[in-house]
Amino acid sequence: MSLAEIERQRQQLALHQKPDGSVYLLDVYETPQQYGYCSILFSLVQTLVLVIMMWQCGIAPLTVNPMVGPPPDVLDYWGAKNTPKIVEDGEGWRLMTPMLLHAGIFHWMGNISVQLETGLQFECEWGSGVWCIVYLTSTVGSSILSVIMMPQSLSVGSSGAVMGLFGAKLSEILIRSCEPNKTLQQKVGHAMRKHQFILAGGGCILVMVFSFIPLWIGRPIWGEW
Repeated sequence: MSLAEIERQRQQLALHQKPDGSVYLLDVYETPQQYGYCSILFSLVQTLVLVIMMWQCGIAPLTVNPMVGPPPDVLDYWGAKNTPKIVEDGEGWRLMTPMLLHAGIFHWMGNISVQLETGLQFECEWGSGVWCIVYLTSTVGSSILSVIMMPQSLSVGSSGAVMGLFGAKLSEILIRSCEPNKTLQQKVGHAMRKHQFILAGGGCILVMVFSFIPLWIGRPIWGEW
């Protein structure tokens, strides 16, 4: 490590030093990218789509959609995962569009909160290109799995994409767990990955719980994050 790099780290530590002389390592953590552009963009699009659906078609009764959102037929029209239409009618685009839809306001709040906090942090680390690859391929993969495992259900939401982000992060943590832990930069990296392990693990549990809350509306429709 060069003298200039050592001096830069010393100044950074001094900037974040507390009155008792201690330094919280996560405060020193730096990411290659300052903003999560794609996380913000996808969240804005998802918000706009929900607003338009509810403005055009209204809100279904709570007995029909307890997530406070549009009727299931509206979600189907806007591109929910519908196995017969994908397999028999060739509407393969439905493998991608469910990530832009939400069953309702509660569903949207859960999705956006995860995406704009944890997902945005991952994008700042990986870069927007890598983040988009993980997000979009996980969307398609989860939709294909849903077609196979739940062929009778409509599915909406980006839970598959978010779970893909968590899976990629947990894989990174596992792979990098054996890296040295000597320099300041390495110590900060290890501290951040421990923090992210807790976030990703808790996020996985949360998403799995809410992804399998069925909205029984004539035919089953499953809200996913």
